[in-house]
Amino acid sequence: MYPILFTIPYVGPVYSYGFMLALAFLTGWHLTQHFVAKDKVTDKNTSANAMKVAIITAILGARIMYFVVNPEHLNSIADFFAFSRGGMVAYGGFIAATFSTIAYLKWRKVHVWRFGDAVAPALAIGTAITRVGCLLFGCDYGAISDLPWALSFPKGSPSFQHHFSEGLISADATASLPVHPTQIYESLYALLIFAILLWLRKIMQTSAPKISTKPRGYVFLTFVALYAFFRFLNEIIRADTGRGSLGPFSTSQFIAILTIGLAIWGFKAFKSPQNNR
Repeated sequence: MYPILFTIPYVGPVYSYGFMLALAFLTGWHLTQHFVAKDKVTDKNTSANAMKVAIITAILGARIMYFVVNPEHLNSIADFFAFSRGGMVAYGGFIAATFSTIAYLKWRKVHVWRFGDAVAPALAIGTAITRVGCLLFGCDYGAISDLPWALSFPKGSPSFQHHFSEGLISADATASLPVHPTQIYESLYALLIFAILLWLRKIMQTSAPKISTKPRGYVFLTFVALYAFFRFLNEIIRADTGRGSLGPFSTSQFIAILTIGLAIWGFKAFKSPQNNR
């Protein structure tokens, strides 16, 4: 656990989560530009502006969703901008970025689903990178586990505070109990999704070599469906507090169920040739 990677003189600390989030955005930016150009979706500037909209609204959406499910943590406007304390919900960012980017693309008369297919691999690799930041920060930890790869986080970490508040460890303990490294799990399945999306793009390019004949939306919907499926499973062994719940499901599980349903509907709807226009 390294919440602070290093300190820049006269500037201040560089937080691990913020650093990995920035790296995820940078990697996703270049990857998206590559596929947008390759697929001839739109011009470079329009693509760049779409990603700026997505990045800004993703950060705001993730932050807003956190305070929606944890309203007790928002006591002033300063709390909203205290990013060094953590507190972001990935699905909130995904939802906000999706709708805002769609609005921008519609305004610029860009084919939304073609852009979605180009950006999908970036979403997967960005998730993999960001969750490394979660691991370094110590958030998004899993349930107590005796598996050989279970991790213990040091005193002062979110999992340590959780276990201490539950009376599971004493104040003089040096680390939390071993827990599932759910951050690593998510990075791994995000990398798997990334590989699947690249394979799917290759298959589609082979079967439909002309841009005009390629199916639209399948790569993006595959990301949505696979991420939701794995996220639902990963939430089962998540134990970090503040995730929110709706009935028997966590907030993210409930959203995952909805997005899987929408993805299935999308796959069926996109069988129509109108999607290729």
